[in-house]
Parts: sequence; C-alpha cells; structure tokens
Amino acid sequence: MTWARKTAWNVLTQLETTQQDPRWILQSFFSTSKNLPEREYALASNLVFSVLRRQAGLDWLLDRVSRIPLRKCAIPVRTALRLGAVQLCVLDRIPDHAAVNETVNLLKGSQPKWVVGFVNGVLRSLSREWETHWAALDEEPLSVQLSIRYSHPEWLVRRWIERMGSEETLKTLKADNLEPPRTIRVNPMHTDRTSMRRALEAGGVSARETRFSPDGLVLQKLEGPIERLGPWESGGIDIQDEGAQLVGYLAAPVPGARVLDVCAGRGGKTGHMAQLMGDRGEIVALDSSPDKVRLLCDNVHRQRVRCVVPVKGDVTLLRPDELGGLFALVLVDAPCSALGVLRRRPDARWKKRESDIARMSGVQRDILLAAARFVEPGGALVYCTCSTEPEENESNVQWFLETHPGFRLEPATAVLPSEARSPAGPDGLFRCRTAVHDTDGFFGARFRLRGEK
Repeated sequence: MTWARKTAWNVLTQLETTQQDPRWILQSFFSTSKNLPEREYALASNLVFSVLRRQAGLDWLLDRVSRIPLRKCAIPVRTALRLGAVQLCVLDRIPDHAAVNETVNLLKGSQPKWVVGFVNGVLRSLSREWETHWAALDEEPLSVQLSIRYSHPEWLVRRWIERMGSEETLKTLKADNLEPPRTIRVNPMHTDRTSMRRALEAGGVSARETRFSPDGLVLQKLEGPIERLGPWESGGIDIQDEGAQLVGYLAAPVPGARVLDVCAGRGGKTGHMAQLMGDRGEIVALDSSPDKVRLLCDNVHRQRVRCVVPVKGDVTLLRPDELGGLFALVLVDAPCSALGVLRRRPDARWKKRESDIARMSGVQRDILLAAARFVEPGGALVYCTCSTEPEENESNVQWFLETHPGFRLEPATAVLPSEARSPAGPDGLFRCRTAVHDTDGFFGARFRLRGEK
C-alpha cells in the first residue's frame, strides 16, 4: 500500500464529514511526512481530485454492480470503493489488477473479512462491466446524463440548461472537470514578474505568465505543494487564482487611502490590495470567524505588509466610528454559493442546495446595506462573488442601485489594466467564467458614492 493511496483514502473519508478545503487537508498530511518524494503528493492529489470531479458517475456505476447500495456502505468502505473505481474507469495508467489489489489492501486490518471480500468482488465486476453500463446512460434524459457524466447536481444542470442552453452548459460542465492551473501572484514589493519567473525556472519550476493579471504566473511541472517553494515562505508569492487577482485590480486601492475589507477571510485579496498600495495607508481587514482572522494574520505577516489591521467583527453589527470613521474604498467579497469555483472545489458540488442561492442573496444584501454606511463621499464600494448565479450577482447590483440612489455604477474598464479588460462587459460589470477565461468564476461591480470628501 503506497502513501499516496492511503492518504487519498484518508482525505476522502475526512471530507465526508467536514467542510474543509481538500487542498488544506492534503497539505496537512504532506507536511507531517518528511522526506517524502513529491511525486507521492502529486499522486495523492490526483487521486483525491479525480474522485471528487467524477463522484456522481463513479457512484452511479458502483450501484450497478453492487448488491449493497453505496449510500448504505460505511464511509471508509464507500470512499475506498470510489478510490478503486476512479483508478479502473478514469485513470487509465493504473493496471486494473493493481487498482483492485491496492484498494483491498487499504481495508485489511480495519474492516471485517466479508467487507474486504465484498469490495474485492464489486471492483472486479466493475472492471469487466463499467463500459457497458456507461454506454446505457445515453438512454436517460439529458439533465440526468449530464449530471452523471460530468458529476454535477441535477438541479444545477437543469438550472444552467434553462438559463444558458445545453451547449453552453456542456462547455461549463467540461471546464469544471479540468484540473485548474496552479496560479500564483507575484508580490511587486519583492520583485517583478519576469524576475520571479526566471528565479523559479532556475530552481527547476517552469512558469508562464497569466493572460489577464499583470502579476500572475502559472506554475508547470511542479509535483509538490507550492508552500514548499522558497518565494512563498519569504512572501514573494501568494497562491491565488487569476480571477481572484483581477478583483484586486477592480478594487483599485490608492496608496495612502483607508480601505475596509468587509469579508477578508484568509486575506488573499487583503494582501493583494496592500501590495498594490505599496504598503502605504491602512486596510482594516474584517472577518467574523476567529480562525480566518488568525490565518489572515499569518498570511499578512508572511507577506511582510504592515498596513493591514486585522479585526474580528461583523460589519452588520458595527458603526463607522467603531472602525475609525469612513473609508475611501470598501470591498465586499461576499459569502456566496461558490458555484463559480467548482473546478477548484469539486467537493462543494455535493454540499450545496438550490435553496442556498436565495438564502445567500439575502445575506449579501444585508452585508451590502451595512457596508454602504462605511463609504466616504466620493468613495468606492466594490462588490464581488465567486458565484455564477444572477440572483447573487446582477440582481443584487440592480437592487443596490435602486435602494441607494447616492451610488452610481462605475464601469469596470475604468480601473482594470488594459490586459484585464476582456472579462468586463459593456454593462460595466466584471465577469470571469471558467469555460471562457480559464479562471475561477468571479463576478464584480464597482459603485461610486456621489459627493466629495
């Protein structure tokens, strides 16, 4: 039994009962395994994310060859079956006999003999029959076919077909199942992008420049975690999708300004804004989660920025005077359904409900309503989500403008760098789409409060 397979099994089992990001769980396992070859990390990561991206199809196939429905299997058994199935049906470099034997070995010693035999039998049947069952899927209704073949909830597939049509939906589903690029943002306070690329390549890590972000690089042929690279440890780079990087440019913070980051989270966009400001001014980074505030503190400390003031708090419960007055810029990176990041977080597909969209829209409006009170006359309010859904995006923009006549919409093209303007539409709004731009899905709107400071 290899470290990679055992770790993948443990991560998948843990994900059944937690909301944690699988990337962080993988990293925690790898960080405790010193001197482990990076190819083992790469294999474990590939196994985990291959299962998560194909889970619906794997479950559908397993239910056709198993006498016990998968949902009735104990979690460790269920995840072992999925792990074996993905090696048999998706990852064609692994011989069938090795996939079956290695999966069975995972369960020996922790499960009864009959369970081990059951798993062995199911996987051997699957290796013989899965292609026949997969072909029969063509007889199902379109939404069912696409849901199972591309492993997305059927309610979401139906919603996208209704809004985008079947052709665009298929493109989106396919894009969500591709491995996302490993994108970093170069800290311009340390060095420029070209110099960082050369330094990485001198260390054996090839990289290419991002298409839209002036500070982004896509790492290639890197098997281990980015966190093990020297420039990450020294604050020279940060891990951030290209779409998320563009939100920093949409915010367009000015050196010396007071900025409020309302939902700062781990501080990815906070750190970017601090760097764009040359670490001059003040960024109050607000989040209601103590764990996220702690991670934010670690992140800004690693990046060696001093203008960030982390604060645990909820903007809907605070007054401007409690944070030192009004701000020239307020960023609302709102909590959302996160349906735009299903390529990077495939596990989230099965933790969402259609009702979450309307619920999150209400939460977002409450936050926008509160955040607007913190903007100084002539200041800017930037709203963004990583959702694809109109209820959380365009509908909220329209609602905000109707209920806040003192604000006007400012075109995204007015502040985005020239190379980053492709995701900006003629309506003034910012939209990154995975199937179009090869980034995570992001939406953004920039408002300006009338008046002068």
